[in-house]
Amino acid sequence: MGAHRLGPALLALTLLVAGCSARTEGPSQAARMVCEPEAQHDIAIRTGVAVNQPVVPLWSDDTYSCRYSYPSGSFTLSVKEFPDVPTAATYLDSEGRSRTAVTGLGDAAFTVPGGSVFVRKDTKVLHVDAGALPDSFGRPAVSRAEVARGIATVIMGCWSGD
Repeated sequence: MGAHRLGPALLALTLLVAGCSARTEGPSQAARMVCEPEAQHDIAIRTGVAVNQPVVPLWSDDTYSCRYSYPSGSFTLSVKEFPDVPTAATYLDSEGRSRTAVTGLGDAAFTVPGGSVFVRKDTKVLHVDAGALPDSFGRPAVSRAEVARGIATVIMGCWSGD
């Protein structure tokens, strides 16, 4: 009887380890693109301001992120990857209690106070964290919330959903 109980537990542990190792290989191509030169160029066109420091990507806890720095502030792009759509949707639902829906972006999207935007596309959640930008930013200057929505629009326009 003890060996019988050990079998399912060992199987569950093996599946868990296998699932974790598959996801820790690195970010998807879609996640990586948010920090690449093409995205930097497209964001500069959208905001009217070129990034003034190197964009350095980080990969940790199934999240790929980078900070875009400017003399007057910064924003961070991050893409959290999930094993399936329901898990990604649950994560998105847990973010931001006070939110405003945004239509036309990904499978679901919303803004939160402070101007940040969350977008789910398939098994990925994009977060444009504009909290470190000034109240108005860009050329022409627009609100940080408009900047974040514009950046999310640029990224969603490039994602192929790999």
